[in-house]
Amino acid sequence: MTRPESRRQNLRFDVDLPVELRLGERLLLARAKNASIGGLFIEIDDKLPLGQRLHVRFEIGGHVIEGGAVVRWHGDRGAGVQFEGLRARDVYALGKFLETLAG
Repeated sequence: MTRPESRRQNLRFDVDLPVELRLGERLLLARAKNASIGGLFIEIDDKLPLGQRLHVRFEIGGHVIEGGAVVRWHGDRGAGVQFEGLRARDVYALGKFLETLAG
């Protein structure tokens, strides 16, 4: 498993959220198992290649977050994706959601 723990810049929080991944015309359904302001760990059976660009879509607190992401690492149970170009309102909503998890 390739997992750059030492380079992680954002705190991660355990979640269990349904996520849609779009790779071109292909739609995959998965579950996010942890989240940060910078990305998600997605539990998925399909092996996503490192560097694969995709579109993610998920909902938190009634707010739909969607945007680009890139696969940064993968392991036995899924893949870590880093967000690319989320809209400011999505970053704000995600930040507020993560604050509630931090307590």
